[in-house]
Amino acid sequence: MARIAFWITAGRDQEKKALTGLRLAGRLRSAGQEDVRVFLYGPGLEVAVDGGEGEAALRALNGVARVQACPHNATHQGIAHELLLDRGVSLDQTASATLIDWTEAGFQIIGV
Repeated sequence: MARIAFWITAGRDQEKKALTGLRLAGRLRSAGQEDVRVFLYGPGLEVAVDGGEGEAALRALNGVARVQACPHNATHQGIAHELLLDRGVSLDQTASATLIDWTEAGFQIIGV
């Protein structure tokens, strides 16, 4: 089983890039038994609350792939935790702890 994680930092100004990562994560997960995860960081958090295609792609991942974000980063970006939680984004771990955990668990991390 492949272990693939998408680290999304592309925001509104690079929405197509973020969409590519989100959609590929969904396709990989639905096509097989791969363990696929997504982490939204920095401007990548904008995708979750933009009300457009990014938000729709993120909602499509709900129940398909684990999606996380750093609670401290969300606060720093001015994005309400409730909005992220409503869209299925977990806020249970910081970015640095997640990056270490995923690396130690053998995930191939792809930056978008």
